[in-house]
Amino acid sequence: MNHTGTISLETDRLRLRRFTDADAEKMFANWAGNPNVTRYLPWKYYDDVEGVRTYLKELQENYRSPDFYDWCIEWKKTGDPIGSIGAVSVNERLRAVGIGYCFSESFWGKGIVAEALRAVLQHFFKVLGAVRVTGTHFTANPNSGKVLVKCGFFKEGTLRKGAIDNTGHFVDVNLYAVTDDDFLKNGL
Repeated sequence: MNHTGTISLETDRLRLRRFTDADAEKMFANWAGNPNVTRYLPWKYYDDVEGVRTYLKELQENYRSPDFYDWCIEWKKTGDPIGSIGAVSVNERLRAVGIGYCFSESFWGKGIVAEALRAVLQHFFKVLGAVRVTGTHFTANPNSGKVLVKCGFFKEGTLRKGAIDNTGHFVDVNLYAVTDDDFLKNGL
């Protein structure tokens, strides 16, 4: 694949960019410190902004790798970070990428993730040369699946006890995928 690392991408309402240390407080306030946001994620919400700062320092190190993709979703109107989207896995041999996202509860239901996901898919398929992008969600969170379908993904099945939630329990997950052929055919 033609790796670029996490480079800036833009949509009508969003700027997708690398996280910076300056994002810590807004990230904590907008989503990373909210148990409602992380309820269906494998990581637990942060108890304080210091935990977010530690995480952001780790990201700065990871950004050095050309095959690392983790974008801050910035709301252009205010310049505030409102979420994140990125690759949770990269399989070079299969030219496949697994995608994950989370964002501020106050922006739910406004098409934000679909808008960000479409920009990332364009980058993965047209620039990196990915052949397949997958996404999963806990079965208890069907809204995440609706976003994937809206962006051209097809449900491929359910992985029974396919993940561990942030309380340490095994949970079922639904698996979705979109291929380069799907992407080109549908003009997404």
